[in-house]
Amino acid sequence: MQPMNPKTPREQSSATRGVFVSHVAKALREKRWHDLAMWSVLTFVSIAAFAAVGFAALDQSGEIRESRAGHLLQRVSDQSVVASKTVRRPLDGLMVPADAPAAKYVAVMIDNIAEALPQSGVSKAPLVIEAPVEGGLTRLMAVFPSDADVAKIGPVRSARPYYVDWASEFDALYAHSGGSPEALTRLRTGGEVNDFNEFYNGEAFWRDAVRSAPHNLYTSTALLKKAFGAMEETRALSAWKFKDDTSPEDRPNEIVKLDLGEAGKWNVRWVYDKEKNVWIRVIGKTVQADADGSTVLAKNVVVQITTVVVLDEIGRRRVDTTSGGDAFFAADGRVIGASWKKQDGRTRFYDAAGNELVFNAGTTWVEVVPTGTPINY
Repeated sequence: MQPMNPKTPREQSSATRGVFVSHVAKALREKRWHDLAMWSVLTFVSIAAFAAVGFAALDQSGEIRESRAGHLLQRVSDQSVVASKTVRRPLDGLMVPADAPAAKYVAVMIDNIAEALPQSGVSKAPLVIEAPVEGGLTRLMAVFPSDADVAKIGPVRSARPYYVDWASEFDALYAHSGGSPEALTRLRTGGEVNDFNEFYNGEAFWRDAVRSAPHNLYTSTALLKKAFGAMEETRALSAWKFKDDTSPEDRPNEIVKLDLGEAGKWNVRWVYDKEKNVWIRVIGKTVQADADGSTVLAKNVVVQITTVVVLDEIGRRRVDTTSGGDAFFAADGRVIGASWKKQDGRTRFYDAAGNELVFNAGTTWVEVVPTGTPINY
């Protein structure tokens, strides 16, 4: 019996070709996936082999076996880690490499009367403390880290006992020229600071012939550094708390001034500059600048109010550096009430709630004033 609807030879040939093409396509597809799988395996093996060469394997002791590629990657990694590790410098909060050598400090007594102006090096000090001396005048103590580079500092003047107290907070090299009897006695017997009196270390100082003595004695960090080698290892500085500047939009727009003292006598004004977020020091009506033209600026100004007693007919003072008391704190264009006390060997400052104040990183001036000094802002 003939099958129903038999195919013609042409149709049979076409069907045969269709089956053949189908088999070929299937074979190609299978080959493609096979090749793709093979390439994937080869790629994975290559990557693994490269990784094995590039990274050193750990042996049983936990030590890394040497590999040139591994060492290269390790050096790059180490450099990245070191570059990213910075810490705040204890003296002023500026960022420094974490592996930087621990700083030593030098505290220099600086003249601050009309004959001594303009001074040198004051604008470059990370910390300056101003306090009263005889005759209603003041004197400065400028504190520098051992890695500072200041070519001229001064005029250098004599020591006072309360400045010895403050210098001892930094375990500092205390540079001065002579001093009051009480200060010199403490420096000889107390061991509170590393005494560096010009009387016995004249090679680290020089006289400027342009000015008259005693307002013409100067030093430099380069000369003072020679004395650091003889210093014993200093203790770590008990640092204040620091932060970055507040953002410009959070700074006040109005003119902010902080006035200390009475007109016609000792009178200091700090005027706030919003753009730079600094306080500009003004004496009388003149913006204070160093001899090289550098304006005296501060990121923070602290007014430390304390008991000051006149001791004798010469007018020598006793300044209380330990009992604590009221204060004012100027930073970021604002002035707030505060307090101070000596704690853990360092003078510290607190807000009205008792929280330790946080300073802007950068230069700080501490204005030590007697109780009753007019303060306006």
